[in-house]
This record gives sequence, structure tokens and C-alpha cells, in this order.
Amino acid sequence: MSKRIDLSDWLIHFVHRKNPDNVPLDYTYDEEYDLVEEEDATFPDSFDSNGKEIYKTIQYEEDYFELSPDEHAFTILKKILTNGYVKTGWSHRKSTYGQLKPTIYGPYSASCFTEMPLYGLIEYAKKRNSENNVQTYGVAFLKNEMFTYGARPVIYGLSNIHSEANNSTDPYFDKGLRCLSHSCGLGLQEQYRYVATNLAQTNKIDWTHEREWRWADTNNKYETPGLPFYLKDNATNFSRIIVFVSKDEEAEDLINFLKTLHHATCDPFGREYNLKAIENTFVLSLESINKLGLNTSNIRIDDLPFKSLPAIKQKIEVSAKILKFVKDVWEEACIKAFEESERIYKSGKYSGMSAFVNVSTYTSHSEITQALIDLGIAKGYADKYYLYGLRTIESMNSVEVEIAGAKVAAEYLTQKLNQNFHYEYRWD
Repeated sequence: MSKRIDLSDWLIHFVHRKNPDNVPLDYTYDEEYDLVEEEDATFPDSFDSNGKEIYKTIQYEEDYFELSPDEHAFTILKKILTNGYVKTGWSHRKSTYGQLKPTIYGPYSASCFTEMPLYGLIEYAKKRNSENNVQTYGVAFLKNEMFTYGARPVIYGLSNIHSEANNSTDPYFDKGLRCLSHSCGLGLQEQYRYVATNLAQTNKIDWTHEREWRWADTNNKYETPGLPFYLKDNATNFSRIIVFVSKDEEAEDLINFLKTLHHATCDPFGREYNLKAIENTFVLSLESINKLGLNTSNIRIDDLPFKSLPAIKQKIEVSAKILKFVKDVWEEACIKAFEESERIYKSGKYSGMSAFVNVSTYTSHSEITQALIDLGIAKGYADKYYLYGLRTIESMNSVEVEIAGAKVAAEYLTQKLNQNFHYEYRWD
């Protein structure tokens, strides 16, 4: 018997452009009660059995990525991959009266997935082309593995009447941001799965076509505020991961980006990556599906020729000749950097302001970068490779002195190695 095309062995987490209209704000007032600042509100990631707030999100880690209020989905996708986990949330949405309310019920925030087949995704994205709805960016995981790690299909509607725990006489009151009443018959442990549904003609609410699944850390098992998939010290081990993007150029960009993460071996905050999971990640642009020669009217993720999909290349072998050449060029760049920084220092034309100055390259799949890594000079970090050991005059820690040396080194490396290198700085 042939397999039904409307079923899928995969769950997809869609990645959307940030929508500032759905971000609750905290308001800061001065002594005269004038509004002086508004910021994204900080909510707990979950609540314990007594209704006590549990915070796992670390704000400075969120701020590290410097996302704009309406950041593009592709940038957010890179943040998810860098974090190595799918963050949970409360999915605030505007009510009929314009109020922002969480649509995740109970004590646990959740991350959302769909078991929509690939052909459905393609058509759905065409029909709902609003950028804040469905976009062709996402991360897909095998459904059986997701189930093992706690993902469950949502519950559309209740057998009883929808009622919320709005007063202290209800045992579920104040056990989360928004909880169903005890009288509904759905325990707190499962409320994150609930999706309000009304198929009647009046006040219709119907999301059943999204075939949604959700994941929540109901046992407070993970340190991360979401489902880990790249992080080493967590009890997940996904055998295959697919990342979806819109365009071929984005797929190429993302392959280089994943290679950088692989070389980095850990996230920007020191948490080690499961390198095998990164190696088992495939990147697919919807633009390229036609080139695979498959019928897009009934294509499923399961039908994809995985051996033909882009993935990061294994370690590039560097010849002894290239290794020596790169080493010699680097040493010459260091000499030039020192001489230029010394010249600026002796001229006295600099300030005493201090900064961190680096030389870096964004090129990942190259013999030059691999040689720099093998020599212990380059280290992957987020989306780039930093070069360490550049020698400059460091007296007074002057930013102008160090920038002068780094600029000369970057220009020399670019010229001699035929690969782009850059200098950058951030204030101390």
C-alpha cells in the first residue's frame, strides 16, 4: 500500500519576522509620571506547582544578538541556530478588544510546530503571503524523535465549555499567565497543548488546518528556555535536521554559517555544541525544489533526496605547502601591524580610549581558513572567525594605535591570501 501523501514524518518550526504589535511592553515612568521608556516585557519561562515564577531566559544573551523590533526571519533563524535551541514563548496575540493576551495556557511556555507536508507548506506560504504570518523559513525535526523529547499534538477545543481560572476559588488560579479553569477537565500539565476552537458559524475560531504540535519543558528538565537541538550537555540527539530558507543564496549563506558554528565548537556563551547534530543538518531553499525534478504538488519532506541536499563539508585537508604559505603571510602581517601601530604611537596622534580590536574573516569553506584554524590562529565565533596573536603596540591601550595595526594586517592578509579579512573594534 502506498504511503499517504497528506502525512509527514517531520515537524516544522516556522520562523517569522518579528512583529512589534505582538510584543508586550513594560513602561517606565519618571517621577512626574511621564512615559520615558518602553521595553519588551520580561515574562517567566514557566511556573512551578505553587505558581512561583521560573526564569531561564538570560536577558544579556538575548540582547547579544541586537535584533530590531521587526527583524527579518532569516536573521532570527541564524539566532536560533546559534543558540542551539528552539525558544519557548507565550504567543501573545491581540484580542478582539485590542489587548495583548498569551495564547499558551497553563504554567509552561511552549514552542510550536506543524506536521504539514512540504507541498502544503509551499501552497500555504503562497496563500498567506503576509510576512508576519507564514514565511518559508524554518527548522524541521523527525516527528518520532520530537515525541521522544516531549512534543505532543495540540488539543483543539474542549468537551466542556471554555472557562478560565479568574478567581482564587479555582485551584488553577494564578498558576500561570493564563490558565483554564479546573472545571474544564484539562490538567495544568497538559494545558500548554490547548488551542481555543469554535467551528460554529458565529465567532468562528478554526486553526485545525495548521496540524499543530507543541513542546514544553513540563518536567523542568532543561537549563535552556527551549528545546535544545545543537547543545551537547542536553538529553537530545536528533539524527537529522532540515533548515528551510527561501532563496538559493540564503542556503549558501547558511551552509557557511553552520560551518562557522561547527568550527566554533560552542555558542557565544561557552555552551558546547553537539557537532554531530550540526553535521547532520541539511539546508533546503524552496527556490531549489524545482531543480530537484520533484512534483511540488504532492512533495513531502520524506521524498527529498538527502544525499543531494546541501550540508556542511567535512574537514578540509590543507597541504603542507599552503600551511607554510599561510603561516609566513600571517607572520609578515604581524610585523606590518606592529610597525604601523608603533608609527602611530610615536607620532603621539592618538587618544587614550580603550577598545577590543580584532582581525576577522567570514569565509568558512576555504583552505585558507582551515589552515588558520590548524595553525591555532583562527577560532570560529558566531558567524565569523577571529584571528588571535596579532602583535601591536599596546601602550595606553589606545584604540587608534591598535586599529592602525589591525587595518594594515587585514589589508595585507586580503591581498596575499586572496580572501577578505576585516578589522573591527568594540569599546572596552
